Amino acid sequence: DRPKIVSRTLLNNHAIFTQPTAVAIRERLGWLECWDVPNLSDKKSNGGNTYTLDLTVYEQRVVALVLVKIAAVEDGDNMLECYWSEATWCECTGQAFMVPGYWLTQIPDAGVFRTRYVDAGDVQVPARVKLARQFCGWN
Repeated sequence: DRPKIVSRTLLNNHAIFTQPTAVAIRERLGWLECWDVPNLSDKKSNGGNTYTLDLTVYEQRVVALVLVKIAAVEDGDNMLECYWSEATWCECTGQAFMVPGYWLTQIPDAGVFRTRYVDAGDVQVPARVKLARQFCGWN
């Protein structure tokens, strides 16, 4: 049962696996196999709630897509300190990177994207689980 395996019950239980070991397992098996989507904002799960994603890697683009989709249905500003290495205009103007609406359907396949995901309002666990089923193979 993947939801239990990737939760704080097993993979993200630091009494069983240290955080570096859990991260190493995720790197070996892949994000989509090991991501605790319902707890994506939990600082003690998934190696923390700051995501640094290489968008040239398919699985990491999918993680970015899921984060954007969840942020779109949950209230408040959930994605903080966003950075995209390809948004050079932000560096020139000093503006923060704002995730564009088209990322809801297609994440670019270039650069590094970083964000910190926080619960700014009601957490939509059913939406998170639905996306985990759709993109991470949960059943």
